[in-house]
Amino acid sequence: LPIFNGGHTHVQTLLRRFGLLSGRAPSAPRLYRFHGRQTIGRTVAAFGPEVANDLRKLGRRTAALGRAVPDPHRPWTALTAADLDHRSVAEWLDDLGLSPLTLSYLSVWHRLDYSIDNDQISLLQLARDDRLYRNEPSNSDGRPRQGMDALPRAMAAELGNQVKLCTQVVSLSQDAGGVTIRYRQHGAVTSIRAARVVVAI
Repeated sequence: LPIFNGGHTHVQTLLRRFGLLSGRAPSAPRLYRFHGRQTIGRTVAAFGPEVANDLRKLGRRTAALGRAVPDPHRPWTALTAADLDHRSVAEWLDDLGLSPLTLSYLSVWHRLDYSIDNDQISLLQLARDDRLYRNEPSNSDGRPRQGMDALPRAMAAELGNQVKLCTQVVSLSQDAGGVTIRYRQHGAVTSIRAARVVVAI
C-alpha cells in the first residue's frame, strides 16, 4: 500500500472528499527477492543486520545530500549543484560501501521511481527529491485503512451506471467534433460520443 504525502494534492483531495482518511493503515509484510535471497518483512531490512545497517547509513547520507539543496524548487542554485550534477547516483552508492543485496534493491527501487538506471540519474536530482520530500509536513501522509482500492470504488459508486465493466473497445475515431468510441458489452456493439478520450494501460 502506498503512502501519499502532501505533495500528491489531487489524490489527497479525492481521499478527503470521499472520507477515506479516517485512519492510517499499517504497512503489510512484503515478499522480497534480491541477489539470490528471499525474505518476508515490512522493509528490506528483514534480510538482516547488514542490510538494516546499510539502510541507516543510506538514510543519514541521503539526508545530508538533501541539506545541500536549500531550495528544492531551484536546485541549481545550491552551492554544490554543479558537483552533484556531474555525479551519478550509481557512483555515489558505490562509494558508500553497501552490500550487494542493498545495491540490488536500490537499483530496482530507483528504476521504479525514475524509469532509468542509477548510472543515468544525477545526484543533484536525488538530493533535490530528498529535500522536497522532507519539506512535506509529516502529518499530511496518509492512506485509506480499507486499502487504496477504496478510492476507485468510491469514485465508481459516485459515477453509477456511467462506468462500463466487462467491456471491450472495438474502435476509436476522432473528428473535429470529438471522439466516437465503439465498444462490445455482453455480445452487443454500441457506441458513445465524447469531447475527449484518455487511452491508458
